[in-house]
Amino acid sequence: MDRFAVLSPFVGVLVGLGVADLVFSVHRTVRAGRRWHWVPAVWVASVFLVALAYWWVFSEIGRSAALGQLPRFVFHLVSPLLLVLTCAAALPDDGDDRDLWPYYLANHRYFFALYAAFLFHATLDYGFNYGSWSRATPWFTLGLSTAAASLAVVDHEGYHKVMSAVLLAVWIAGLLTFVPTL
Repeated sequence: MDRFAVLSPFVGVLVGLGVADLVFSVHRTVRAGRRWHWVPAVWVASVFLVALAYWWVFSEIGRSAALGQLPRFVFHLVSPLLLVLTCAAALPDDGDDRDLWPYYLANHRYFFALYAAFLFHATLDYGFNYGSWSRATPWFTLGLSTAAASLAVVDHEGYHKVMSAVLLAVWIAGLLTFVPTL
């Protein structure tokens, strides 16, 4: 059995835990009758799509020789661990918050610090471990990391709304131009 066959399920379980937590948080939020706001909804969708993209990319790069070395694999594991924490921080676990907007405003620093750390680490991992700095992916991810870091620092509600709208437009443009390869 090759190393990828052993390591892939482990990474898949970590990413799956994050996705499962996010799905269950959406379920609890809907069942609790909380009022949704479009800004937190954009970021919940963003984290979900990023988790799926991460899982997809790992299936391609996981066979890289970089994972054949324990220090590089340990370095690689930081990304899925940060992703699990980001998914867990996207929505409230429970409590009396009836509206997601106040929750978002109260927790944006923690959420975006995790999100920025995940994106930044994934950029370094993808760029250094897999030697792909010449592709657009690490630079795009670095830009997303910078945007997420700015949202962790800036408290202005208008800034959060504008940045969320920009991200939503980027995701829609990306989905409309995506051409799957078979």
